[in-house]
Formats: sequence, structure tokens, C-alpha cells
Amino acid sequence: MEHAVEQSKVAQESAEHEITEYGVKQVEQKWATYSAEAGSVISMINSGANSAEVSDFMRLQHITWLELYVRAVEDSEENGLSEAGLVTLAEALAADETLTKLVVYGEFGAQGTSAIADILRTNKVLSSLSLFSAQLGTEGSAALADALRSNGALSDLRLDYSSVGAKGLMALADVLRTAMLTSLCLSGTQLCDVKQVGADAWNGHYTAEGVSWLADAMRANTTLLNVGLDHNDLRAEGARAIADALEANCTLSSLNLRLNDIDDDGGVALADSLANNTSLKHLNLRDNQRLGWRTAAAFEAMLLSSKAQLVPLFALYPESRSRRGGKKVVIDDEMQNGRAEAATTGGATT
Repeated sequence: MEHAVEQSKVAQESAEHEITEYGVKQVEQKWATYSAEAGSVISMINSGANSAEVSDFMRLQHITWLELYVRAVEDSEENGLSEAGLVTLAEALAADETLTKLVVYGEFGAQGTSAIADILRTNKVLSSLSLFSAQLGTEGSAALADALRSNGALSDLRLDYSSVGAKGLMALADVLRTAMLTSLCLSGTQLCDVKQVGADAWNGHYTAEGVSWLADAMRANTTLLNVGLDHNDLRAEGARAIADALEANCTLSSLNLRLNDIDDDGGVALADSLANNTSLKHLNLRDNQRLGWRTAAAFEAMLLSSKAQLVPLFALYPESRSRRGGKKVVIDDEMQNGRAEAATTGGATT
């Protein structure tokens, strides 16, 4: 009997391995297809194909997902698309009805950004746009914001490590009041006009003005579900502005404030703002090493006395443990599959 059970377990594990391996192969095949399609589009444009030819090719191949690298210098020998080539692609995508996801890497500037904005103005099916390391600045961010005013299809916008800055954020925040975005990621976009240049070194003159504008927009926004503001040196002032928004916002489900040098003043403000918030489920405050016991105690009190469904995530340093009798909320530093776990235990603390 035991032998039969063991054989059954082995068979099940073998089947699960085959399923997992098949899933991996599917992903690899799909990625190879996307890479080949992107390579073909880049090759066509770099070889002088016009926008109509590129458009026909994408329509015939039914390309739904495109990832491209845009080089910053026109005469560079690097692989990828030039900014002028990105203009051609924008023209090709004007009436495209198949592409739903566009991912663009590269430190391109005004010309490339203008082309991306043109895509948003004319394309009616693109639902996800990611720009990594783009040199947007105030002008580029304003161009994207202006394009979003007339775009009703885009739901996911990522601008990771693209230089938005405080004034650029103000332009984007203004349109967020009415835009239909459900997910916005502004990781490392210098929202407070400071940029990390070393392990503990930042350049620039700190301002929370742009974050305040974003907070005002978040108070009025009813579509955003996920917002990423990690690695922007928001500090306590920026955290308090976001806290004010959370008091009024009733739709946001996930907020990432990791790596923002937030201290206990900011942490307590965030905890207090969530007393009556039932929509936010995940708040990431990890790697804000100035958070201490005051923040832990504030979150404990809020979670035990309110209807909040929140799972707060932040590193539990020895000095940040809440020392109270009765129940305590332990915010664990362990992560599994990219998600931290929160555990609630009973009994007196020691």
C-alpha cells in the first residue's frame, strides 16, 4: 500500500514537472516570437521602410506586443531604433488595431517622446505603455500628459527611471484627475527633483511640490488601482501629502512607497490616514530604514481598531517592534514570491 502511494506521488510530481516545463517552454517560445517580431520591425525601419509598409507588416503578422530599444544618438553603431525611426513607428501605429502593449527602452529625448505622444493621440487600442530610462523632463512629461487627455484606451502606464521631475509630475498629475489609467508606475523618476548618485548620496534640491499635486489628483481619481512611487526620496513631507490623499481615495488597492527615506513622522501619518480606508490592500514601505517603533505602533493600533483590509509591508528592525500588551501585529521581513507576509499573533509581548 505504501509503495502504491509512493508511486502515485512520484507520478504526480512527474506530471507537475512536465506541466511546469511545458509552461516555461511556452513562455520561451512566446518571448522568442516577440523578439523576432520586434527585430523584424526594427530591421524594416532601419532599412528605410516607410510607415505604410511597417503598418502592413504589423497588421499581417498580427503583432500585439512590441518591445524596442531606442538609441539616443543618431549616428551610433548600437543596435536598436533611432529616434527618427521611432517617428516612423508612431506613424505606422496611428491606425493600428492589433498592438495592445508597447515597451520602449533607451535614453531617448524630445523627438522620441514626441513620437510616443503621437501614438497615444491617434492609437485607439494600445492599453499598456512602458518607457524605461527615457529623458522625459518637464517638456516630455507635459507632451505625454497632453496626449493622455484624448486617449481613452490606455490603462497601464510605466515610466520607470525616466526623468519626470517635480514639474513633469505636476503636468501628469493634472491629467490624472480624469484619465482612465488603472495602473501607474513612477519608480525612480526623480519626483522630488533629487537623483541618487551613490549608496547614500543624492543630487538636486528637494521639493515635494510635485508630489502634492499628485496627491491632490489621487484624491479625485476613481480609476487608479495600483500606484508605484518607489525610489523617489519622498521623505516625510511627501509621505504626508500621500497620506492626505489616502484619506479621501476609495479605489486605490496597491501603493508602493519603498526606498523613499520616510521616517516615523511620515509613517505615522500614513497609518493614521488609513483608519477609514477599506480599499487599500497592499502598502509597501520596505527599505525605509528610518521607520521605527512609532510607525509599527501606529499601524498596529490602526489595524486592530479599524475595518481596513490592509497588508502593510515594511522591514521589521529590532527598534521598530511594537511593545504592547495584548495583541500585536508583526510585519515580517520575509518575502515569498515577491510578496511579504503579515502575521497577527495573540498573547502578551515580551
